[in-house]
Amino acid sequence: MYQLLVDRFDDGQEHPLYDPKTAKHGRDRQEGTIFQGGKLKGITARLDYIKKLGCNAIWISPPFKQNADEPGSYHGYGIQDFLSIDPRFGTTEDLRELVRQAHDRGMFVILDIVLNHTANVYTYKDKETPYRKDGQYEFGDWHRVGKSKELGPDDAIWPIELQNRNHIGQSYNRKFRNYRPRVRSRARRALRNANSFFATDGAMGTSLNQMDTDGIQFNGFYFICASGWSCGVQSSSIARGETIIIFSR
Repeated sequence: MYQLLVDRFDDGQEHPLYDPKTAKHGRDRQEGTIFQGGKLKGITARLDYIKKLGCNAIWISPPFKQNADEPGSYHGYGIQDFLSIDPRFGTTEDLRELVRQAHDRGMFVILDIVLNHTANVYTYKDKETPYRKDGQYEFGDWHRVGKSKELGPDDAIWPIELQNRNHIGQSYNRKFRNYRPRVRSRARRALRNANSFFATDGAMGTSLNQMDTDGIQFNGFYFICASGWSCGVQSSSIARGETIIIFSR
């Protein structure tokens, strides 16, 4: 299996061969903290290279939409829209094509699924963040990129079911395991359905997979299962908080 970070793997462009005489030397620490231009198309272009290394599966970092005004979430773990591919990585069709091309080569594609946190999609009241043992803070406002009163695709969090403040009141918390039971159930269902669009058949409890991907990887499994997800994995693995990969084929 070949694990890669989408943003740091290949930008899909042709570049001259490395020449130590003309190449820049040293490193820019700031550049290491922002998007560098890696694309899903770049991965597709390198599938033959990966296969020649002896790998028959690729495990890619989350390609889902991050905060549009956050250059530091190149890693993919600050999701703002669970229903979209981040345009900095490509499009939904680019992901479909990557999977098609991988399957043509007898290779599997595993997606990294994030269920126990999001991007910074809202602020607390008065922007307060003192430590509180119960982890509960009063909701302030949604994070907005534009100036419109109506929430746009780059604002708040999507799918829209996760925006319902009436169900949550003052108990907003970015970690879903702290939601009240009724709200937690709705959040789970919305996230399960959203991720199932991209993820493997059956493993998310639905059959909505439109990408034909082959597996999903869960990180922070203890927190996910502690919040009431139907995990279907031995409790010993959950207790250790292991990374879990579930295959559908």
